[in-house]
Amino acid sequence: MALSIAGAGRNALTEKAAWFSESLARGLKVARAFDRDQPKMRISEVAAKTGMTRASARRYLLTLKSLGYVGSENEWFYPLPRILELGYAFVSSARLEEFVEPILQRLSEATDAAAHFAVFDNNETLCLGSVFSQKLFGFFISIGARQPAYAGSMGKVLLAGLSDTKLEEYLASVRRVAHTKETVTSAAILRREITEVREQGYALNRGEMTPGIVGVAVPVRNKDGTVASVVNANWISTSSIKAAEIKRCLGPLREAAKQIEMRLASGAVPTGWVSRER
Repeated sequence: MALSIAGAGRNALTEKAAWFSESLARGLKVARAFDRDQPKMRISEVAAKTGMTRASARRYLLTLKSLGYVGSENEWFYPLPRILELGYAFVSSARLEEFVEPILQRLSEATDAAAHFAVFDNNETLCLGSVFSQKLFGFFISIGARQPAYAGSMGKVLLAGLSDTKLEEYLASVRRVAHTKETVTSAAILRREITEVREQGYALNRGEMTPGIVGVAVPVRNKDGTVASVVNANWISTSSIKAAEIKRCLGPLREAAKQIEMRLASGAVPTGWVSRER
């Protein structure tokens, strides 16, 4: 069982039920199309990215514009601050600031690193909690940010929590690209690393997403021992991670994971989170 967001999986429905609203699903797909790489797009670009016709993309964009979720300038469309309401509904109801932020704050102070909390969602690492360290010059993974699970310590812990069948499905379906010279894209090497993570109980980030940003992550487990989520500590380094650095971080990381596990075991699971078979 794994901690996830209720209804968040984009591919959750393999067969659409009678109640399924295709129009709502397509509208949300358009709203999600904007990201860091494409903060502004033309209708043709939105259509290409979402797999819709230009006419459909235009209709959904204009509807979102009339509702105040996106704006436009000439031929360009872009998200407006009101779109944050969609994500804030979860953040507010989940009480993340009560559930995990104090634990991450203590972790950050104990390790002099940025601390993060994430779950596995739609084959990606989805960050739900983040505390930055002044010593990292403001670097941290923002809440709501998605990263490829194969690149970084958090993603590898989450992949290690998958069954062998699910892991093979992931490796077969996800296109892997090298973000840095440290990024592992080979399926065989990833399998080997995942096996090591399962055996040693932690994963390393060797600068696989951002050069010079390294870290360690450990799993947060459900009562039955399955991986529910992950916590990590990231810091800046100009060299490879040293054994002493790993040892320094593992104690505080495992204590943070234990504190979150205690809350899960007690039933203090934030509203909107469910356990889902993996």
